[in-house]
Amino acid sequence: VEFMPDWVSVMDELSFPEMGFALNKFYEVNDRQVLFDTLISLQTMHRRFTIGANDAHSSGSLDISTADAGSYVGSSSSVSSGSISVSTGNALPGGQSGGINIATGLA
Repeated sequence: VEFMPDWVSVMDELSFPEMGFALNKFYEVNDRQVLFDTLISLQTMHRRFTIGANDAHSSGSLDISTADAGSYVGSSSSVSSGSISVSTGNALPGGQSGGINIATGLA
């Protein structure tokens, strides 16, 4: 409740008298709010994360970028853009591991 108070509510008592069942201090998670917040987060990140389709010759491509310096709320006037760590998967015998193309933004 301390970490995500908008997702969790505490009921003093949850009871089902017809079944003779009761619980004190029942924590209820708002699963719709969790789903909604997750979808919003994914939509926000979508422009920085793209997955290509698999085909017969290779697994899908992956494009990742960081936000431009100063383009987000809370950035300072001398902020840098973020870094990216990249690796490819292993190839089967006779195949080649995926290549990596790297480009940096302007300073």
